[in-house]
Amino acid sequence: NLLGLQKLHDFGVKRSKLLLYPLSAIRMSKSLPMLCVGPRSEAELLNCKGMGYRNVRGLDLISYSPWVDLGDMHAMPYADNSFMFLILGWVLLYSDSRKKAAMETVRVARNGALIAVGVEYRPETPEEISAKLGYEVSADAQLASTDAILALYGDHVDRVFFRQDQPDGPHGKWDVLV
Repeated sequence: NLLGLQKLHDFGVKRSKLLLYPLSAIRMSKSLPMLCVGPRSEAELLNCKGMGYRNVRGLDLISYSPWVDLGDMHAMPYADNSFMFLILGWVLLYSDSRKKAAMETVRVARNGALIAVGVEYRPETPEEISAKLGYEVSADAQLASTDAILALYGDHVDRVFFRQDQPDGPHGKWDVLV
């Protein structure tokens, strides 16, 4: 996380907006509770607040902030049905148990909750990605499409409001969003 903060020029605000813009277009009360999983810093939470969300928490493995609870996305320290909005922005790359993380998201989500997931697809192998980034990523296959992300949630998906898959043809890294 500390290495990632040194490389982030905007502390992830631009990237988190990729999930927040479609989410904020859906007409629901922005006073309902929101959870950002893996925000690294307060910047993503401030971004959510700046877009009108008033009840925002973060969850990460390490944090200096009272706005970010310490915990693991595979065993969240929250009661069932706690959140109406959940954002998993670029965290599933680090999970060796992605299905478990998805089901934990479902557990803490209220009925009808909106869940926004973003992953970065890279054409390199997990070993090459880890070497480039300077920290370990999951050895599991990458989530290369929105269908792969949605498959983690199985029958718990009611509707999909927005999706962005990789373009056809050769390309470098790409944000896959749903």
